Amino acid sequence: MPRPTRESLAVDRLCDVYERDWLVTEYRPTAHGFSLPLGWPVDMTGPGNPRVIMIAALAEYLRSVERLRDVALPIAPGTIKRLRAELDLKFNWGQWWAARSGDLHTMTLAAFCAKHHCSIGAASQRRGNADYKTADTPMSGNGSA
Repeated sequence: MPRPTRESLAVDRLCDVYERDWLVTEYRPTAHGFSLPLGWPVDMTGPGNPRVIMIAALAEYLRSVERLRDVALPIAPGTIKRLRAELDLKFNWGQWWAARSGDLHTMTLAAFCAKHHCSIGAASQRRGNADYKTADTPMSGNGSA
């Protein structure tokens, strides 16, 4: 029996944010008001698994979520990292902490952590370290506190 073609497996066809045509094989529902399309570029040849297609709603959602750990999508973390890199989204811990320094120094650690979704250990360490990195200094990491 011959192997099915990509075209025969497709349930839809769409254009991504880069105006590239895709064959959609699956839509995964999200809690964010859009479904996540997976598929292949129409011009792709050779083997390969379906990939997440960068649609406008997905790009907008990824731009709206600051920390990688806060992205809630039905795909693997490595895929989320690749999509964020594709959009040139970088997380900067120094800026994140600087933007919340008022709360960090006025709220209890428990209240701060509940509000900003970080660990008490990280907040305690930042509160105790008056000489932490400046807002323009990117810090490595995957976006988890």
